[in-house]
Amino acid sequence: MEQSHATIYDIPLILDEIVAHLDRKDLRHCVCVSRLFWTTFVPYLWRNVHFSSLTRQERLDFAAHNAPFQLTSEFTPPYRRNYYHHSIRSIRLAAPFPIWPSVERGPCFPNLTTFSLKNQRRGVDQDHAVVIVPRLMAFIRAHWYLQDIELSYIQVESDFAQQLQGALAVLPSLAQLVLNISGKIALQDQLVLLEAGQRLEKFHLSIDSSLFEHQDLQPAELTVYQQRMAAMNGNECRIKDLYLDTELFETIMPDYMKRCPLLERLAIRTLWSGLSTVDLTDIVHDYCPRIRHLDIRSSHFSDLAQARMITACCPLSIGPHKPGLESLKIRLHNAPAEDTLQAVLSHSTTLTSFNASQGKGLSAAGLQQIVTHCVNLQSLTVRVIFSDTLSIAVDEVESQRWGCSNLRTLAILFVDHCTAPGRVTATKYLTYLYPQIGTLTTLEVLSFRMGNAGWLPLRQLFLDGLKELHNLKQLRVFGFRKEEASMLKRSQLEAMLEMWPRLEQLGGLLDHYRSLEVVRWLMKQRPDLKLSNLNDGL
Repeated sequence: MEQSHATIYDIPLILDEIVAHLDRKDLRHCVCVSRLFWTTFVPYLWRNVHFSSLTRQERLDFAAHNAPFQLTSEFTPPYRRNYYHHSIRSIRLAAPFPIWPSVERGPCFPNLTTFSLKNQRRGVDQDHAVVIVPRLMAFIRAHWYLQDIELSYIQVESDFAQQLQGALAVLPSLAQLVLNISGKIALQDQLVLLEAGQRLEKFHLSIDSSLFEHQDLQPAELTVYQQRMAAMNGNECRIKDLYLDTELFETIMPDYMKRCPLLERLAIRTLWSGLSTVDLTDIVHDYCPRIRHLDIRSSHFSDLAQARMITACCPLSIGPHKPGLESLKIRLHNAPAEDTLQAVLSHSTTLTSFNASQGKGLSAAGLQQIVTHCVNLQSLTVRVIFSDTLSIAVDEVESQRWGCSNLRTLAILFVDHCTAPGRVTATKYLTYLYPQIGTLTTLEVLSFRMGNAGWLPLRQLFLDGLKELHNLKQLRVFGFRKEEASMLKRSQLEAMLEMWPRLEQLGGLLDHYRSLEVVRWLMKQRPDLKLSNLNDGL
């Protein structure tokens, strides 16, 4: 029998599983081993190309006509350069759209599936934002394998909708489209975009026309709108993830949602009017029975409106496609926001992710109920405000223990708006909270931040409460005063490494120059540990 020359690396599923455990540093080492490893791992090394940390001059150079954008050095052999370009699956740019070679002869990246452009170039050449649109459309049409497109901060003109519709018509595999554009977009053009979005699974559209005077729809425009909207057949709509932010939100959103029977994820984060009068509760209840993910972080929704919308997504015994909410993101306007809290608890058996932000924070009793009754909760993000006029009472739950056995991720942001007298109550709340965090033995990611003044008492009590978190992989703690952060001793770090044997990332605790020697020692002891002083983004 002829001996087979196949290797384990010829089996894609096994190779994908191996690469899933390698970072870019590991992949760079792999491509230096041999020709076989180079051929095998280079496609994974170059699969995702992200230019998100460029200097201003670099962004200007990439946009210049006399400096075509090159992904590789001019000394790279042509066959290797082509191999790299065929390997690329994802490109993300946080810069002006570069001058790539002409796409008339074919795509620059034949296997590109994901393209994202966040045009952050502002105030330099305003005309450039409009000029790049034709080149963008040509680039999109040439890469007909694209499945995911994101275009943000793009200044457009009135013919943008028609150009985009023509480009999307040649992309048979497109499933996700995120548009964040600015310009005077007429109702007719918005309808064109809405029709194009119906054949996608994810459709996010944000139109910023705030620079133009708002005008109500004329009778003729309203008639056209009704005719075009009636022509949109809900049976052909594939949208599962929808976010729509437009000046005509209150007119379009209810009608459009009626044609989205497969909708699973809905985001409403901004409303144009000062006080929203649109009520989507009945529409969610009657036309969108599959919603499992809801994001209604909008300051224009009252507590009662939020509660009604959350309740409309509750599981019903008569509906086979009423699964209940799995993830929920809201703003709490009134403490303790009882209506919203009870609506949240109605999804206690299905909710796995909960995010409560802005507003007036979350009371101790409310937080206690959520982590106790939501038995499948895996991710929790909360924002708590300390102020003299808003005291967080803990008397009724002070002796109770959190009963959450599945929580994997916890992120807490405290905002300090109180003076010295108000901090007495805040200290009492922190004394209650720190030991509770220590009972979450399944926790893998902990993010903790004290905003504004950076006041954070009982620091040692906080660290002592984490001793039982043996599964911790990421710890990001921000807001300690700088002089306190530098007091982290080597003995404390040694104890941390023993407490958290699975720790992969440590951020915030070592962000001071006085701890430089400690950082060097830690890097030598744990070269695999990622140290970061980047804010958690809470």
